Amino acid sequence: MELIYNSKFLSIHLDDGIMIQEWTKVQLTEADFKEELKNFLELFKTYKPQGALWILDNLDLEISESLYKWVEENILKALYQAGLRKLPSTVPKEKLIYLSIINSVQNVGLVLKPNFFSSRQEALNSIKHPRSSENNAFNYQVNESKQSGEIILEMDYDQLPKVIKHLDKLNNELKFNETNQSYFDQLSFREVEIFKSIAQGKSNRDIAENLCLSESTIATHRKSIIKKLNVKSVKDWQHYADAFL
Repeated sequence: MELIYNSKFLSIHLDDGIMIQEWTKVQLTEADFKEELKNFLELFKTYKPQGALWILDNLDLEISESLYKWVEENILKALYQAGLRKLPSTVPKEKLIYLSIINSVQNVGLVLKPNFFSSRQEALNSIKHPRSSENNAFNYQVNESKQSGEIILEMDYDQLPKVIKHLDKLNNELKFNETNQSYFDQLSFREVEIFKSIAQGKSNRDIAENLCLSESTIATHRKSIIKKLNVKSVKDWQHYADAFL
C-alpha cells in the first residue's frame, strides 16, 4: 500500500490499483471538507486508478443536502467523467450521523451513486468482484400478521430513488383516499360511471353517446360530481382518479 497524500484531515493510499481515502478524527469544516475532496479529485486524475474507496468511519461532519449537491456537481461528476463508475464507502453502523448522507442521496439525482458498506473488505470486494445484475429490478418478501404487514425490498442502489418516488406517490394516494372516501361515496352509480369517463378525458358529447343520454343530462351530472367532490381543477380530478379508479 503506497501513501500518496497525507494531511491532518485525510490520507490517501494506492492499494492494488484502488485509491483509498480515509478521514482522520480531526474536526473539519465544510471548507476543509471541500478542499480535501478537490485534492482527492486531482490525484485521481493523475494516478488514474481502476477504482476508489472512501473510508468515512472517522468523518465528523454533518452532510447536508446542499453540501451533497456540491459534492455531486464538483466532485462526483468529474470523477465519472474521469472514468470512475463505482464508489463504495464504509459507514459505521453505530454512527447515526451517516443517515444524513443516505437521506441526502435519495433526494439528489447523482451521476455516480455511492454504495455503503460496514467494512473495508466488503467495499473493496464490490470493486474487485462486482456481483452480476439479476433479471429482476428488485426482490421483495411479504410478511403478514393479523394486525399488520411488512414488505422487505432488496434492490440495486441505482433503483432506490425510483422505488422511493413510487412509494411516496402511493403513500400520497392512500392518504388522499382516506381523507376523501366519504365524499366519493356520495356519488351515485351513474355519477361514478360518468366520473370515470371524465377522468379519461372524454367530452360531454362522447359520454352522452356512449351512455345513450343527452349532453344536458351529462352536464347536470358533471355539476353534481363537482359539487360532491369539491373539485376545483383538473389536478383534483386526477387525484380522485388515482385514488379511486
